[in-house]
This record gives sequence, structure tokens and C-alpha cells, in this order.
Amino acid sequence: MEGRSDLGWWSNRLQSIAEMGYDVAGFAEELNSHPDMASSRLEQFEEYVELAERLRMQLVRLPSHWEVARSEWMQLLDDPRRASTVESEFKRMQLSMRPWGLEADAYRRDWEKAGELSALEEAVERLDTLDISLALEATGVCNTIATSTDGVTLLDEVKHLEEKQAKRVANLREMAELLKLQGFHVGAIFDGGLGVAAERLEKISNWASIHQKISLEIDADIAPFDLELARDYEARRSEIQNENNSKGEKLVQDLSSEIVAVSESFRTRLGMLQKQVDTWVREGFVLPIDGAIPPEDLLVWEARMSEIEQAIEVHDSTWLRIEEELVIWPDYRGEAEVLRGDIEQLESLVDFVERLEQLTKSAIVEGNEMMESWSDFGFSMTLWKHRFDDNPRIALEEFKAYSPTLEESRRIVDAIERLDVSMGDSEIAIQHTASLRDAVLELASIDEARSWLELRRKRNLRHRVMLEDEWKKLISAGKAESATIIDNLNLKEFEELVSGTAMSKNSESAVSAVTGSEEVSKRLKEQLDLLIEGWSLQGWDTAGISDLAEKGVLVVGRILPQIRSQLEKHDMLRQRLEVLPVERSDQILTRIELDIRRPEKLEGLWSDLPNLAATLANLPSVESERMWKSWKPKKVHRPILVPHILEAVGDVAPPNPEVEALEAAVLELEKATSEEHEEVVESQERERSDGYSIIATEQTKKNDDEDKVNLEIGLENSVMDPVGDWSNFSREIRKLAEILGLEDDFNDSSLEEIMSFRRVLSPHVGIYPRDTRVDRLLRLALRSIPPAESGQLDIDFASPLISKLSSFANKLANWTKERLQYRGLSSSGKLLADSEVLGNALSRIPGPGIAIPLDPDSISLPTFKDSDELKSEIEKLRGVVMLPTVGNIVTASA
Repeated sequence: MEGRSDLGWWSNRLQSIAEMGYDVAGFAEELNSHPDMASSRLEQFEEYVELAERLRMQLVRLPSHWEVARSEWMQLLDDPRRASTVESEFKRMQLSMRPWGLEADAYRRDWEKAGELSALEEAVERLDTLDISLALEATGVCNTIATSTDGVTLLDEVKHLEEKQAKRVANLREMAELLKLQGFHVGAIFDGGLGVAAERLEKISNWASIHQKISLEIDADIAPFDLELARDYEARRSEIQNENNSKGEKLVQDLSSEIVAVSESFRTRLGMLQKQVDTWVREGFVLPIDGAIPPEDLLVWEARMSEIEQAIEVHDSTWLRIEEELVIWPDYRGEAEVLRGDIEQLESLVDFVERLEQLTKSAIVEGNEMMESWSDFGFSMTLWKHRFDDNPRIALEEFKAYSPTLEESRRIVDAIERLDVSMGDSEIAIQHTASLRDAVLELASIDEARSWLELRRKRNLRHRVMLEDEWKKLISAGKAESATIIDNLNLKEFEELVSGTAMSKNSESAVSAVTGSEEVSKRLKEQLDLLIEGWSLQGWDTAGISDLAEKGVLVVGRILPQIRSQLEKHDMLRQRLEVLPVERSDQILTRIELDIRRPEKLEGLWSDLPNLAATLANLPSVESERMWKSWKPKKVHRPILVPHILEAVGDVAPPNPEVEALEAAVLELEKATSEEHEEVVESQERERSDGYSIIATEQTKKNDDEDKVNLEIGLENSVMDPVGDWSNFSREIRKLAEILGLEDDFNDSSLEEIMSFRRVLSPHVGIYPRDTRVDRLLRLALRSIPPAESGQLDIDFASPLISKLSSFANKLANWTKERLQYRGLSSSGKLLADSEVLGNALSRIPGPGIAIPLDPDSISLPTFKDSDELKSEIEKLRGVVMLPTVGNIVTASA
């Protein structure tokens, strides 16, 4: 090199590299041959020198048992151009035999900066003393070196490997001792390391060559497929190794043949498995494997085949659900296609469809909440329910866009319901509210209703102004008192007050003028006072009616027919009020409790029922709803002592039509407060006792125990052989099951299945809130099923009973369906499902008329053996089933 230093400008630089101990002659010749590339080649050569220097430093730190490899690599590094090759080989060998060395070299500076270099060097030094077989188990140590600079943790990891090696050494020594005891020559078992020692111990036997061959066959043809099976064969080989005779040779030959057969089976199964996997891949599925299935994964894949098949089945069914949802949410198709076919992403695919279904459900729930809210306001939502069934997303968007129209409609409806129509146009008001509450409202209807409302408001205002002017004139004339409260009167009441006041300047003189006799006037006043006294004895608040009597007897006389009508309907009024959630408003409750005891206020309370119901429906719920009980008058027995006014008048004056009417009204009301009122109450109680009382008012008489006993008897008998023809009974039971909606849970293929209908029917008894008649029907059906051992007479008796109950169930189903449609609710056409929906609706907002009982049926019923009583109870049910349809709910007697 010194002789050729003048050949190029790179001589000095090569000289300095040569002084570092590297052979640069070959590289110098290369530069002299291609001087035009000298600059780039020299720069690359210097990079090789830097790499060689780093490698030399790493090689110096290798443990002593690497001396042979280190010498070879050091010699190769004399030529820096071989540094990359040495680096690759060095890394490869370290990766398999000394992985901690790679990590220590890579992160040495981090440990040095952290002040833990001594711990790192100690760890590497101790790791280098371990057997090479532990290199594959040094993952924890390598991760600790790479991810932290905690010396304590690192040394603990090293200690763990040392303990593992010590345990293996102990195991091998124990195995060697065992072989010695079995007659094998062991020798120096630990020469070459733990792995070599293990192999040596396996091969040691008097039949070393034969058993070595079998061991190789096991390792080559069995172990790649099933390591556990390979161990089993090795154990069998060990068992026969001391059979050094013809018998032993036969056993070894059989074992070798069996190994060949099993290995062929493994290869065949692997081929079939690979074929199936390839088919799935062609169909577009992404599986957790790329290319051929390794032999060692055969058993794993065979075990997972059913799982993969199930996953593919789940994928396909999930994709069908996704397709259904994408009809509603087409914007998500791109995201769905990314997940399609990837089995590893199956969970994500399921999560995706559940997310879409949740979006759909959320849209439905939000729509249902909005529709229920508007239904509570009385609006028909039937058409919107169909739209939500078709496409919830579009329906929700359209419904939200439509909400301002509904809001405007509701404001107008509220205004119309508050409008005073006591002087007429009530039917027009009802028509407008019905039109405004339609599911799809036309703007023309809103404009028409708004115009009518404004016109009616102006007319009412003009009318009230005129009445107020007349009232002021009466006050000025001394005919009326200024303290009288008129603000709470509707137009009709105000007009009647003005008219009555104008006609009764002086009550006694007015009556005298009509009758022509002050004696008649006095007697009439006494008769009216006695009537009011009778009301007071019953508990009525007579202050208001007494004030009216003071202002004019004839004024009271004119309203007595209306008061009588209201008194006769007082029971019905109480029932209507008790089903309202009046506890939601203290103001409304106070008003009802005051007005329910005032005869002159009953008509106003009746007319205001719709407004009260609508107002209460919009208020939040309270805990003690529907616990309020209305006041009711006491029963007072007293004779009619009021004389006839016409008899008192005699020949003094001819009969006057107005006085005749007044006297008739007083006498009729007098009778109503004593005899007739009691008869009405008793008649209503009798009707309830004969009608709905069979459903909800009798005392419970151990019914739960009876039902349970009947069910248990039927179940115990259901496994017996049939003793009669059950075909007709089976057909009737199936009809009933179809009407109830239980046909999917009923199988009439055998007597045992027919008897099991009790199990199907029993869980549906006692549901609340639900029409009590349904509960009665289910209980009677349970009692109408004869025991399994029944003869033909009992079976023939039971069939028409079930037929009747099916007929009743069909009528109840139609009745319930109409009630649901009247409330804008959808019907499934099955009695049990529809009755639960209607029960919940009636519990929130009761219907008109007498409330349908919603409690579980509680009366005692006869068993099947009491045939006459059972038949009678079924006939009683007929009466309460034959109720009118919606809008006219009344009690029917059985």
C-alpha cells in the first residue's frame, strides 16, 4: 500500500484505515481500476469500516464459549467489505442463540444514561452462562431490556431463567439416574448442553439404532401434526426397549407400521382441510392464514373447523340483517363492504349491524315517544305508525318536519276546547277538533278551524259584553247584587242568571204574582226549604242552592229538573272522576271535591270532564295516582211531608203552568232523595254484582291454591295413556290457542302435548293491568280441560265448553281490537297481546263510561268435576263478554 500511495488522492485515507488493522489492498485495486467512482466507493467503504468497528466492539463482549465463532468473524472483519455479511450472520446466530445480546447492544446507551449499565452487563454476563436451549425463552428478558431501564426487574427476569435452567438440569439428572437403574449406559450426559443431553437420553438403549429410527419417524411424521400423540408413541417405544428378543422385534415392527399409517392419515386430513379452506378463500372469505396450513396446525384447524363454519354461518346471517338495515341506512354500505367476508372482523361486523339496528331502534323509539306524546293529546297516529314500520329513518325525518303543523293544530285544538260553546256550535267544535287531530292534517283544515275559532271568539266576546251591560243595568236597578261573581260563568249560565234575576225582583211577590196568592208563595218556599234541608241531611253542600232560593224561588224551580237529572247520574259521575289522575293537580282536585257536593254545580262538572281529562293527561305522574275516592251522599230515610201546592191554592187561584212544573220538580226530587235514590243505588250495585262483579268484586277464596291444584292434577295425569277419543277436544283447544295467540306453543300430536296446554296457558293468568274478563276466560279454560284418564263422556262434555270459550275469546278479541283502533293503537289480532296493550293504555287514560276492571280475577271457580257449576260460570261469562263496542261502554248482566 505504501508503494502505491501516489496512485490517487484516496491513498492517505486508505492508509489511516490500514493503520486501524484492516486489509485495504483489494479495495485499493478496485479504486485504481475505477477512479471515476472513487468518491462514492470510498464513502461506502468507510461506512463498512464504521460497521466493522461496531461489530468488533460487540464481538469483544461475547462470552468465552463463543470463541470459535468470534475468531472466525474477527478474521472476516479484516476486510471491511464483509462487515454486512458478518453483521447478518452475527444477528442471525444471536437471535436464535443469544437474543439478549442484540437487545443489550441496541439499548446500551439508554441503560448507560439511566445509570444502570452495570446491571445490564451483569444480566448479559449471567445470561451468557445459560444453556443455549433457554434462548427461545428469553422473551421476557429481551422485552425488559428494550422497554425499561429497571435493573432490579431485569435481574429478576435473569434469575427466573436461571431457576428454570436449574430445574431442567435436575430433571435430566433424574432421567439419567432412572435410565441407569433400567440398565442403560448414560455416560457424560451434559456434554453439549441440555438439549443434546435430552436427545442423548432418549436414544440410549440396547436397541439404539432401531429405537432411534422409530424416534425419528415419530418426530418427522407424527410430531409436526400432533405433539401429544408423538409423545404417546415415544412412551410405547420406551416400554418395549428392554424386549431384546423376537417378541420385542415384532412389537417394534408393529409400532413402526402403525406410525406410518397414522402419518398417512394426517397427510390425507391435511389435504382435505386445505381444500376446504381454499374453497372458502375463493368465495371471498378472509381467513386467519396465508397460504398452506402448517402440519402443526392441523389439529388446531380441525378443532376450529366447526367454529369457522359457525362463524361463516353467523357472517352470512349477519350480512342478511345488514342488507335489511342498509335499505334504511344506505350511507353505511361502504363501511359494511370493508368488513364483508373477513372472519377475523366478524365481531366488528356483528357490532356494525347491531349499531345499525340500534340506529333503527332509536329512530323507532324516538318516533314512538313522539307519537305517544301526540296520542296523549288525542291525535290519531295510525298512518304514522305504518310509515315507521316501513322506514323509521325517513318517517322520523318527515315526522319532525311535520311537527310544527301538529303544534299549530294542537294550539288551535286547545283554544277550541277552552272556547265557550254553551250557547251552541259544540258539534262544529267537535268536528274541527276531530279534523285537526287526524294523522295527516291538511293546512286547509287548520286555516278553516282558525277562521272559525276567531269568528266564534268575537261572537262570544260581543255576547258577553251585552250580558255584562244587562247585568250592570240590573245592578243599577237594584235587581242584582254587585258582589255576585260572574267571571266563572259560561255564556249560558250568565244568560240564565241575567234572565232569572230580571224576572225575580222580589221572590215572594213574583211567586204571588204568578199564583195569585201569598199563601201559595209561602207554602212553596217552605216546600223548597224542606227539600234543601233533606239534601243537607244527606251531606250535600246546600249553600249555593240556598243562595239561589233566597234570590228567587222560581229561579230555583227552573233548574230543578236539571238538578234531578244530575243527581240520578251522580254515581256515574263519581266513577268517571275516580278513574282520572286527579292527584296530579291540587287545584283540579280541590274544585272537584267542592263541586261534587253541590247540586247546582254537577252539570258544569259533567260538561267539563273532557277538559279536565286533557289537562290532567298533560301533567306529570305522581306516586298515589287513582287512589282518590269521591264523596257520596248518605242514605237518609224520611217521609215526604211537603203538601201539594195546588191543593193549598184551592179555589184562590187557577193552576199556573210554571207553578205546576215547580211543584212537580220539588216532589220528584223529594222522592229521589229518599226512595228512588236508594232504588237506583241498589239497582246499580245489583247490576255490577250480576255483571262485572263476577269479574272483579267477589272476595278471593283461595283461588291461587285451586288453580295450582288443578294444574298439578292435569300435569300428573298428562303422561297416562288415552282412554277415549280426544280428536274433537284437540281441535277446539287449537282454535282457542289460535285466538289467544298461543298456537306456536301448542302441539296436539299426542295426548301428553294436549295436556301440556295447561303449562302453556297458566303463565298468562293474573297479568295486570289487563281486562279482567280475559283473566276469567283463561281460568275457566284451565278448569275445562279434563284429566288425561277421563272417559269419553267427560271428553264430550269438555269439548263444547272449550268451543264456547273460543267463541267468547273471539268476541273479546274483536272488541279489544276496536278499542285499540279507536285509540290509534295497532293490533296484532291476538287476544292476549292486544289485551295487555289495551290494559296499559286504559291504565294511563281510562275510556268513557264505566271503567273496565283491570285487576286479576279473584273469585272462586268450580273444578272440572263440578260440571254443572262450571257450565253455569261459563254462561255467566257470556253476559259480560257481549259488551257494546267503543264509545258506549256499559255493564251487561250475566
